[in-house]
Amino acid sequence: MDYMQPNLIEESTSKDDIETEYIENILKNDYNLYESNEESKKREEILIILKKCVIEAVKKMFKAKGKSDEEANNAGGIVYTFGSYGLGIAGPDDDIDVICLAPTTDIKEDNKNCERNDFFEEMRKQLENISKENDITQILPVIDAKIPIIKIICKDIRIDILIAIVNYKSIDENFDIDNDNVLKNCCEKCILSLNGRRDLNIIFKSLQKERIEDLRLTLRAIKLWAKKRGIYSNAMGYLSGVSLVILVVKVCQLYPKLKSNKLIRKFFEVYSGWDWENPVLISEIKTEVEFPCPVAAWSKEETQQCPFYIITPAFPVKNANKGTNEILRRVLVEEFNIFKEYSSKINIEDKNCEYTWKDLFKGGANFFEGYNHFLQIDILSKNKSDFKSWVGFVESQLIKLICNFIDINQIKLRPFSNGYDIKDKIYPFCKTYLFGFSYIEPENSENKSNKNNNIKEIYKKFLVYMYKKRDKKNEKNLRIEIKAIKDLPPEILQIHKDSMKDK
Repeated sequence: MDYMQPNLIEESTSKDDIETEYIENILKNDYNLYESNEESKKREEILIILKKCVIEAVKKMFKAKGKSDEEANNAGGIVYTFGSYGLGIAGPDDDIDVICLAPTTDIKEDNKNCERNDFFEEMRKQLENISKENDITQILPVIDAKIPIIKIICKDIRIDILIAIVNYKSIDENFDIDNDNVLKNCCEKCILSLNGRRDLNIIFKSLQKERIEDLRLTLRAIKLWAKKRGIYSNAMGYLSGVSLVILVVKVCQLYPKLKSNKLIRKFFEVYSGWDWENPVLISEIKTEVEFPCPVAAWSKEETQQCPFYIITPAFPVKNANKGTNEILRRVLVEEFNIFKEYSSKINIEDKNCEYTWKDLFKGGANFFEGYNHFLQIDILSKNKSDFKSWVGFVESQLIKLICNFIDINQIKLRPFSNGYDIKDKIYPFCKTYLFGFSYIEPENSENKSNKNNNIKEIYKKFLVYMYKKRDKKNEKNLRIEIKAIKDLPPEILQIHKDSMKDK
């Protein structure tokens, strides 16, 4: 099939309805991917709390800038959701991604609005003020990130709060966030924040309403598959939440008459055969607007080390998988091919069929089977507070280690994006990542020794780089070793054994 044009011929049947319901029950009963009515109500209550918090923070910001009570009271403020919750696929353990939007106290005609930091600080203060009566147990501003956020835990649910200011005197529920003019005179951080919701709105508009539930079920299934297969990580250069949504939406557009059972199969078929020189698009690319924009839009002329283009829909469009390199693309395409073959053989009517939907979601058993050796990357700390920040930083840097292997032709490398919590004799807190690798050339003892030395040189350079970045006052460490499967930590070996059950 031409993967640029919709297939209007293939249609689903009543058998597809039965199989789709079968898949949905697996996701509900075996993997608990659906939240209860009680949990949904709790999330709605949290959004009401945040809306009140935004309104109050905007008032405080306006009053601090010398505005009248009338101006402060009429300024307004909005809370938008995006991510899994915005899409309607949040599970019990998922967080809520929100954008808190405020108007400016000072309309700018030709300068970028720069009040974002003021609103950020007012939101932090308001959250602290209401924390006790609203069961907010954590307020963590993350100001060093590319897009600074406030992480909170409210009623045992994690919420990531993005902050944005727009060049309007006031905003209300009728505010048109989809109009590109809302970006005029916004700073880069505000534009990137706003596009979380703007992308989501275009995604919903790109499909007929009756197709949304097919999108949601297909996306739940593919996201679970990607997580279990260890290929779900934006930081590591694999698939991210945004890129997965775009990939699944594209399949829904290509096959507008198919149910989720067939859409899942088509997902693997389409992307195993996709020419990645061509971008995956769900809408036309808009590369410019009538005002200066501080964020450059992706264009076909933009090159990267390895072509793997999954383009976000809202202006300024971006490549959601800019970090994917040749190693990671090979892994992804290999996975698409494996499961194109696997999913095509699933037959729920044949009780003796060895290919099942449950096994499709089981995960990484063949990760351990497919590689002779492993890089074991231990992220270590002696106290909990240091551990959390150290793990986050190391995770963000692992892509640099992966890139160092690109020009090494003698090995086949497979980074696994899922980390493992293990025990260490010295450090109470330890999280481990594994990179599987195999030698491509025939092995002998001499060659193996030389190749191991080459790999050691690569990861030692990475360790030197990381040690320079480490805060030496804190008791944290990073350790990398080459391991055979039999020498891996017992906790990981047990997970491996469990994954092999019923195979």
